[in-house]
Amino acid sequence: QGLPLEGSEQKLAEDKVFSFFTTQARTDDSMYLSFEDRSIVKFVKPNAVPEFRLYVSEAFPKADTTLVVHKFTNVDDFLNKFEANYKVPSWVCLECTTVSIPTANLGKVSEMKLEDAFGIDRRKQQSLRLSSALPEGIYSLTASAPQKTFQIFFIVSKVTGFFMPSDTESIVLAHDITNGAPLKNASVSIAQSDFSASTDEHGLAKFDLPSCEEREKQNFNPHFVRIQNGASESLLSIEGSCSPQLFRGGFGYFPSGDYWSTAVTDRAFYKPTDTINFWGLARGRDSKSFDSVKISIMREGNIVNTREVKLSDTDTFTGSFALSNAETGYYTLEIKSQKDELIRTTYFNVETYAKPAYEILITPKK
Repeated sequence: QGLPLEGSEQKLAEDKVFSFFTTQARTDDSMYLSFEDRSIVKFVKPNAVPEFRLYVSEAFPKADTTLVVHKFTNVDDFLNKFEANYKVPSWVCLECTTVSIPTANLGKVSEMKLEDAFGIDRRKQQSLRLSSALPEGIYSLTASAPQKTFQIFFIVSKVTGFFMPSDTESIVLAHDITNGAPLKNASVSIAQSDFSASTDEHGLAKFDLPSCEEREKQNFNPHFVRIQNGASESLLSIEGSCSPQLFRGGFGYFPSGDYWSTAVTDRAFYKPTDTINFWGLARGRDSKSFDSVKISIMREGNIVNTREVKLSDTDTFTGSFALSNAETGYYTLEIKSQKDELIRTTYFNVETYAKPAYEILITPKK
């Protein structure tokens, strides 16, 4: 109290407590690790060994990186810890965003080295594979490398779904991953809110959310859709359904609330000469207002490649772009209407990386 502001007659009227973080000096940028799936909570099927696609630079110390899996008590335990941590603004400590939830009080499940978990999956992509399947539940995976630590979350469940947000009415489609059947009478809610519904015989549930303006006024910024069916439950990360300035999340966003839309690339990482395959949906909420969409690859605001793609009878689209010695870095895939209205964007990364070397020893019988 009474601390003066330099160059002014103003003084601090009451005592204030300021908190801050310290961090280590900036480390070598060539030590890079990133997961392909940008969802806050990644999904794993029951009885399947958890495996996550990622990009690890050649300089990353895999032999000196320890992977530790911890299990949360339940989904509520995770949600409470996540929301408490999320109250810390990201600008307070950029380094802190790589480890978002402390694991000291969680049950330890397994530990192994990254070099033992690292490999190439059937699609010839870098991946991290744990040693065994895990029972249903929600988990933390922490990768501790020299001077760097990373954390992801994943849930093992037979319940999953698809969430399509909207400025007003949002929909959820829930199903059983083990047999593909829709979940009837499953409980669906916006986690830690009063918005809830039950699915119909098609596994469909609907929410009438407040307008984007009301959400901003109420500081209502949910992160997950929660699906509960008996003892099984799952979390779907919410992408922003309002303008990016008001309600943003996930790896992509909805610039316009006038369309139902989605857009997906077959991978998140590509080599400079790979082919990018994409698919999606673009439909006017009130009526079918166009027959095709314009798909563009953008880098730093410049168009790298563009093409017009016809919509199917169900308003879906699919196509591909062949890269030709593309520069490394982040790219945007933009979907626009025939009126040049931005409908949807998604992102991908172009990197140069080499497959790990293998040594094959053959001993003849004679």
